[in-house]
Amino acid sequence: MKKTLAVAAMLLLANIALAAPDSSAGVFIMASDQVTTTTVSATESRGLALLEEEDRPVSARLDEMRALVKSEQLNATLMTAYGELLSKSGDDEAATIAFEQAIALDGKLYTPWLWLGILAKRGTPKPDLAKAESSLRRALELGAPKARTLNELAVAVAMAGRMREARDLWLEAVPDDPQWGVLYGNLVKACLALGDEKTAFAQLEPALKAERFNEAVVLQLGTHLERGKRWEEAESLYRQALEKHPMNVSYNLALGRTLVEQKKPDAAIECFQTAKRLGRRQGNATSAQQAEWEIFRIENPKDEATFQSVRELVFAQSADRRQLERDYKKAISRLSPLIERHPTFWNARFVRGVAYRRLDEREKAKIDLEAVLEIYPEEPNATMELALMTRDNLDFAGAAKLAERAVELAPRDPIFAVNAGFIMIEAGNCDRAWDLYRQSLRMVGEENTAPLLDQLNLRCPAKE
Repeated sequence: MKKTLAVAAMLLLANIALAAPDSSAGVFIMASDQVTTTTVSATESRGLALLEEEDRPVSARLDEMRALVKSEQLNATLMTAYGELLSKSGDDEAATIAFEQAIALDGKLYTPWLWLGILAKRGTPKPDLAKAESSLRRALELGAPKARTLNELAVAVAMAGRMREARDLWLEAVPDDPQWGVLYGNLVKACLALGDEKTAFAQLEPALKAERFNEAVVLQLGTHLERGKRWEEAESLYRQALEKHPMNVSYNLALGRTLVEQKKPDAAIECFQTAKRLGRRQGNATSAQQAEWEIFRIENPKDEATFQSVRELVFAQSADRRQLERDYKKAISRLSPLIERHPTFWNARFVRGVAYRRLDEREKAKIDLEAVLEIYPEEPNATMELALMTRDNLDFAGAAKLAERAVELAPRDPIFAVNAGFIMIEAGNCDRAWDLYRQSLRMVGEENTAPLLDQLNLRCPAKE
């Protein structure tokens, strides 16, 4: 029986992927040679299996993992799995403690060192780059996957301001895993920051051929050319990329913008229409919206200029309440004829809806914001505005549902996470409010999330 359990655990360890905290981190594998005992208990096997059960909520798996940790004498394998689940839940502070405990129990496992470095680099409330670097170097010494660990180390070194050293680490990592597109993207970014254009452009061909392709390489090189107003070179770059990846929405958008700069509106519209079609087909609402906006700008330059000036009125910052009210009313009067001419131009409806909401004309705001979602059901800003207005109407359950949807549509927007956190407090969902606080904390730091933390401590004190 013990032998069977040991073999099962070895197989589990060989196939567990440690989810990366950001796009630069990649995926990390716990290899079977990390087992330092001859047998693995049923408790350890269950703990490792919990990492695989992605169809179950992290919170439910964490509850079971905590019970496992309490039921057996601490060991490094179980504590490492516990740390990973804590990190997945957004509780990096507790995860760090778990990985440090795992290292104290068995300092020869590379996985907890690797995770310790990742979390220190990510940092809450701020990164500890010295700790990140030392932990990642230790993970390398213990046999952690070279390319992926070098990538994490290079990111930490770059964050510390040693860009030349970071570039050299990425150059070392690429030959170890030439099919991983993230490496090329990070390497190109470092080279361009150093003014090393030759090395940067040398990565284009292998990056386009990489099996685990990452679009960042082309976009970084293209942006570099655009900043230098090298439009023909940029066009050539994007066309080369589209030959290899014709379904890439970002490249179609970028090519269209480059053609606009070269006064080729018809060709640009064709690119934007392709981007819009692909964006909708691929569920990429943001890119589809961008494409539609670019088409509108080309076809309606005067109305686009009017819209931009009106938008500034609505979103201007001023302490003069009376002036703001005058600006909102002026914006509404100028937007209404524009909406009549372009009924599917959702941007104008959104801005008018915001103006109505700020004037506390909630029914009119609701009509406009819901009209936006009829045109684009996946528009996050209108969804969050509706969530805030629903909260103002004291429908906290309805507001929480809309806020959750907005965060789902814009997971990298810290303002959405903070606003959703406040709404969850009102709805009585303290666990979710804390999750959103930790999410926003990682994105914008302690200072910008302090108001939410104050309310959490007051109304949702953390469980011991």
